[in-house]
Amino acid sequence: MVAVNRHSFALPDGLVCHYLSAGAGDPVVLLHGGGSRASNFGAVMETLGQHFALHAPDLRGFGDTQAVAGAPITHDLWARDTIAFLDHLGLARVRLVGWSLGATVALNVAARQPERVAAIALLGAPHPDKPINRAFFAERLRLFQEAADPADVIDRLFPTVRNMFGAAARDGRPEAVSYTHLRAHETRLVI
Repeated sequence: MVAVNRHSFALPDGLVCHYLSAGAGDPVVLLHGGGSRASNFGAVMETLGQHFALHAPDLRGFGDTQAVAGAPITHDLWARDTIAFLDHLGLARVRLVGWSLGATVALNVAARQPERVAAIALLGAPHPDKPINRAFFAERLRLFQEAADPADVIDRLFPTVRNMFGAAARDGRPEAVSYTHLRAHETRLVI
């Protein structure tokens, strides 16, 4: 196992971004999903850090990276923050791994600076052929921006989240989509 270390740096607007790093080798940046944080990659970092230099930021508005009060959080801003993160680390070329929201951020970074992306892995990314429930995502973003309590966010959004899972997922692994399981594993959101 490899040690996971905590760090921070200032984004261009002065906001302090917190991140984790582990291992050595080719650089890989791990981008977490909405309502999550970099530490969710902890076990992955301990293991894969034996082969790669892993870096996982808490995206703006999540984990220990706060948001600027009253300023909107956008996908463009998350992409710019991630590019600033790459600049801070001095990474000219990197592999991006994005989960859910992080997958969208990874795609936006790759679209803006393709020369910096050696490879990309997307987990739980929106599929271009499936309609996106934009009202759900707009509501989730609004709740994050309002600094809603994580339990309140879960209470408001869980019915929609549960319906996003297919019958096979609900039947084969019901604990993954149960309200009780989700509440027991809440992630602190800091906005």
